[in-house]
Amino acid sequence: MRSNVLFKAVIITGLATWLTIAATNNALDRGTNVHLLSAMFSMSGLIDDPVFGNGLENRAIQWEGAGALALTLIVIVQYAIAIGLWVAAVLQWRSAVRSQGEQVAITATNLALAAFASLWLFFLCGGLYFGYWLKFSGPQSVHFTLLILSVITMMMNNQPVRLAQDTA
Repeated sequence: MRSNVLFKAVIITGLATWLTIAATNNALDRGTNVHLLSAMFSMSGLIDDPVFGNGLENRAIQWEGAGALALTLIVIVQYAIAIGLWVAAVLQWRSAVRSQGEQVAITATNLALAAFASLWLFFLCGGLYFGYWLKFSGPQSVHFTLLILSVITMMMNNQPVRLAQDTA
């Protein structure tokens, strides 16, 4: 078993597990998430504020169904990306145990991580458009952290192996 591939398998499995739980939480706690998304889209916190975000308020979406529709799409996309991460994790574990198929595992992981990073970039850009950082700073920090984690994991996944094969 190659320890570097084992480490990749553990990390990708962790990301797949995390995103699966996040998507499930988003699906099960629709009320909270629809409320938060609707508040972001309607920009109610900024509209009510006499100082912050005055130049952005024309971007507000006042359609009441926007939050529910967005959440449904987000959950579908999160589950799709989670499936990609699970496929990558299985391929990483197979590569770690069998000491073969590493290039297939790397490619699958790169694709899954590209989707994972895209999700957080989409959230960051969408949130920035609606000025969510002015009233909801917590989600932006989480999204940046996950984007950074995506980049670090991508770098880890593509590191060339310079050591002889482990036998641990």
